[in-house]
Amino acid sequence: MAKGGLVKVRDVVAVLVTAFVVVFVVQNLHVVDVQVLPWRVGVSVAILVLASFLAGLVIGRIATLLPTRRRSPPAVEEGDAPAALPPAEEEISGEDAGEQA
Repeated sequence: MAKGGLVKVRDVVAVLVTAFVVVFVVQNLHVVDVQVLPWRVGVSVAILVLASFLAGLVIGRIATLLPTRRRSPPAVEEGDAPAALPPAEEEISGEDAGEQA
């Protein structure tokens, strides 16, 4: 139990996952043949699925630890003008406003 007698959600999830794994292993003890290229091996279904699951966890963890590449903005060479915004409309003065109306 955690401090203060409260059970953490993480602990409950760990117990439920462990119970699921035990039930899964007990129900899947039969052996299947796995063939990879020239090799053929008899393996328990439970071991095969658990090994695949663990391989996925490891690969996923490695993928999250790899640095992500961000696209850098295109380099501006000397002499190239950066893309400019269109010129802002000039404010219409009082005299011009009467002419346009």
